[in-house]
Amino acid sequence: MQQRFRSIAAVAMVLAFLGACSAPTGSPGPAPAANAPAASGSAIQTNPVDSVQLTQPVTLTFWHRQVGASEALQQQLIDEFMAQNPNIKINAESLGDYNKLYDKIIASIQAGSPPDLVAAYENQAADYYEAGALVPFDDYIHSAKYGLTTDELNDYIPSYIEATHFSQYDGKQLTFPYTKSDLVLYTNMDLARSLGFDNPPVTWDDFLAMCRASVTSGHQGYAMAVDASGFDGVVFSFGGDVISADGKTPLFDQPASVKALQLYETLAREKLAYQATGIDDQNDVTSGKTLFMMRSSTSVPFLAAAFKDDGKWAVSVIPQGTAPSATTKPVTVLYGANVSIMKTTPEKQLAAWTFIKWLTRPEVTARWGLDTSNGYFPVRQSTLQQQVAAEFLSANQRFKDALDVSRNGKVEPSAHGWAEVRTIIQDGMTGILTGRMTAAQAQQQMMQRATVALAA
Repeated sequence: MQQRFRSIAAVAMVLAFLGACSAPTGSPGPAPAANAPAASGSAIQTNPVDSVQLTQPVTLTFWHRQVGASEALQQQLIDEFMAQNPNIKINAESLGDYNKLYDKIIASIQAGSPPDLVAAYENQAADYYEAGALVPFDDYIHSAKYGLTTDELNDYIPSYIEATHFSQYDGKQLTFPYTKSDLVLYTNMDLARSLGFDNPPVTWDDFLAMCRASVTSGHQGYAMAVDASGFDGVVFSFGGDVISADGKTPLFDQPASVKALQLYETLAREKLAYQATGIDDQNDVTSGKTLFMMRSSTSVPFLAAAFKDDGKWAVSVIPQGTAPSATTKPVTVLYGANVSIMKTTPEKQLAAWTFIKWLTRPEVTARWGLDTSNGYFPVRQSTLQQQVAAEFLSANQRFKDALDVSRNGKVEPSAHGWAEVRTIIQDGMTGILTGRMTAAQAQQQMMQRATVALAA
């Protein structure tokens, strides 16, 4: 992986020629409000996007990971967009998995032939930008001709927009909201009630007590998907963070991270958790084999179809280090990939922005983010005020619960090199669960390897 990053840095020079033909590059820091007049006496700076025109047909390649009914819905929306914009054709290709998607994008950058649009997590977008292969959104958003008005920009969910700005790159906006979800706790409430519990756990101590009761009764406690986002969420819930503010130092030696690793050690030592692969955790929770799973809210449609009765299961914020109070709020992970524009030609980049702006219209994101095929959230505030949203949330209570949890979401790191750190985290989690490492050994190994990865 480190060699890969060095290769990306080297290939950035190969891609440099694209920069001359594919401006804009985005402005440093927050740009002025869209369509706002220039300050009196100041020099008027020309936005390079305003001079671009789509006079000829443009074909875009869009790489993503949607599958099944969600991919079909996305393709339906793409088809509608193309019907309304006959000069723009979009060829969407699913890689089916974010790791495969990332690997293919890295290879395309190294080959000098990236796609035009990609689904990307924040840390992945940072890697693409470091390679000189990604175009910031700033000039597009603030274009007088093609941009967003102040009211339109303010309509996006604030935390979703916040996640798209990269402080390590002077606040440039490298991504745009696309598939938003959050990390939630799923509880089989039929099993919980049979054990004497009427509600999901509030703290990790509550969680352990319920797991112990479940195991004692002959069931399993926690079907654990080994995933770095789950670890990040536990660290957040203990009041900590996983990386320094400047994105250069892992914080796995800090109290919150130590507590998270010790929690995993307790779960492993007492056999309260087991590692689940694929969708085994979903199947085990719905069948009553196990009490808990912790996953993205995108699992809501699957569990809703399996349980059929909302009273049989619960969706809640993940347990916390201490019970929330009037002055402290629970915290979880806010995630889900965004979309990024790759550096190609001014015309293709403008066509890509035109599609993204259309896809996030209130009426369109209502269809993409309020659908049982994917479990995503709408990205516009006005969408949640529409009657269609009220009707959907009323008919899908557990989806509403997950949406409510998202208000407590915290974005994961966007640091260059974090994709490799995620693998390091997962190695540590697996080592603890399998008994190969203690929490202390995992913490030491994670610190050493992550420090090297972030310095590469």
